[in-house]
Amino acid sequence: MRRYWFSIALPVLVAASIGTYYVGAAARDLPEFRIQTVSGDPKEASQLVLEADTRIDDGMYHRVEIGTNGTHYNERRSFLAQLNNDFTDNSPDLVRLKKDHRGFMRGKISTNGFYADDRALLYADAKAEERNPASNLSAYSIAIAAQDLTTGKKTRFDAIMPGKQKYSYLYVYDVQMLDGQAKLLVTLSKDTGLGRAGGMETEIHLLTVDLDKEGIASDETIAKDADKGAGKQEKYAIHDTSAGVASPSPYALLSERTVQAGKDKDGTYTEKTLGSQVLVLDYKTGKLTPIPAEGGEEANTARMLAGGKLITLKTAGGKLTLRSDDPASGARGETFDVPLALTGGAASSMQRFIYGDRLYVLNRVNADGEILIVNLADGKAVYAGKLTVDGTPERQRELLEPMTLYSFGLKS
Repeated sequence: MRRYWFSIALPVLVAASIGTYYVGAAARDLPEFRIQTVSGDPKEASQLVLEADTRIDDGMYHRVEIGTNGTHYNERRSFLAQLNNDFTDNSPDLVRLKKDHRGFMRGKISTNGFYADDRALLYADAKAEERNPASNLSAYSIAIAAQDLTTGKKTRFDAIMPGKQKYSYLYVYDVQMLDGQAKLLVTLSKDTGLGRAGGMETEIHLLTVDLDKEGIASDETIAKDADKGAGKQEKYAIHDTSAGVASPSPYALLSERTVQAGKDKDGTYTEKTLGSQVLVLDYKTGKLTPIPAEGGEEANTARMLAGGKLITLKTAGGKLTLRSDDPASGARGETFDVPLALTGGAASSMQRFIYGDRLYVLNRVNADGEILIVNLADGKAVYAGKLTVDGTPERQRELLEPMTLYSFGLKS
C-alpha cells in the first residue's frame, strides 16, 4: 500500500515542481517594488511588509509582498511553500510563541484567538457542528486551550454555548484575561437574514469562561443590530482591539452606525449613513461608553487601542496629529504633530496598526505611498519611507497606480 501511494504522490510532486519552475522563470523579469528609506533607522522597518495585488505589463494581477529588501512574488515561491503558508508568521508575537511553546501552539491558526502574558497562555476558537438544512443554523462551541506558565498545568475543553442556541455564525474576535478568567469578545447572528432588508442581525457578546470549572460562566449581550422603524436601523461592529497578542488590553472599541435602509430604482437594497459613533468597551465591567466626537471632519479622525490607552489620530494642514488618552477617566493626553510628505489623505482611510510602542502608518495618495513609524511615547517619527519601483517617473506611476494594497503589517 505504501508503494501504491508513493507511485501516485511522486508524479504529482514532479509535475508541481516542473510547473513551479516554469512559472518562476516567467516571474524572474517582473518589476521590483520596495520600501525605500527616506529618513530614520532602516532597522525599524526591517520586518514591515505590504501585501498587494498589482497589474503588470502582461495584463494579469500578481500577488506580491513588498518590504525594504524588495518584492516577493507569489509565483516565485515553491509549490510546497505555497501549500505550507502560515498566517501566524504575520505576527512577531505568534512567531515567538511558536518558538517558545511549540506544543501549545501546534494546530492553532486563528490569529485573533491567542492571548499571552508572563503567567498564562490562552487560545479560543469557535467550532461549528453540522448545519441544520431546515433552519440553516448550526450549534457552536468554543474550543479552549490554556496553559499556566507558573505551574505548567494545561487545560483543554469545549465550552458549550448557553442554552445550546444555534447560530448562522459565531466568531471569536478577541481574547483577554482578567482576574483569572478568560474574556472572549465574539460576534454572532441568530438568524439567516432571509426576508430582512440588510441581511442578518449581528450581535456582539462578551463571554466569561471559567477555566477551573471548564465552562462559560456568563454570556453578556453588549450590543445588537436593531430596526428603529421607518426604515432606520442601528448597526454595530467591532472597530478595533489591541493588535499585540502579548499586549493585554482591558478595552475594545465598537462602532455604531444609524442607517436609512431603502431600495434603488432597480430594487437593490441601499443604505445611507445618518450618523455614527465609536464606543469603548470595558472588559471588566461590560460597560459601553461613547467617545466624544472630535472637532472638524470625523473622516479625518481615526481611533485605535494601544494596550490600556486610546490613540486618536487626525490629519489636517499637512500633518498627522496623535493623542494618547485614558479611556477609564476620559483624561486627554499630550498631543504630538508628525509632518506628512503627502497631503490629501484622511486618517480614517490610512492603513495603520500599533505594535508595542510604535505606530505604523501607510499614507497612500493616488500612486504615491508614504510609510511612517512613530514612537508613541514622544510622537517622533523614527522612520520615514516611501513605496517605490525602478524606472522613470512615468513608469513608476504606471506600475504603482493600479496596485491594490490589502495588508500592512510585520512579518518575521
